[in-house]
Amino acid sequence: MKECPGNPSYNCPCSTGGTCVRTYTSPTQISSEECVCNLGRTGDQCSDYLKCTTPTFRNATHSGSNRFGSTVTYTCNSGYQLSDGSGTSFTLTCSLKGEFEGEMKTCIRTCEFL
Repeated sequence: MKECPGNPSYNCPCSTGGTCVRTYTSPTQISSEECVCNLGRTGDQCSDYLKCTTPTFRNATHSGSNRFGSTVTYTCNSGYQLSDGSGTSFTLTCSLKGEFEGEMKTCIRTCEFL
């Protein structure tokens, strides 16, 4: 196999997110070509980023990115806290599996004494 460089004159179909790998039946005859994507990239031409499906949690809002390697922070709504008593927010990280990883927590209503 020969790797073709990122040179437009070779007509490689990969974006900057991958490497075009060609197999040859002879020194000048290409039999196939395929994009091998860099870590966190996906798609036929490696132009897309791997994304995770952002889970929803009751009584919480979230902010952040669902792109590979990024984080999403969940914050309990007003009047709620994490069930383990560790505060009001937690963070998950988008993994190569296309899923968010980290300790998933639950927001519960806080008790207020008068």
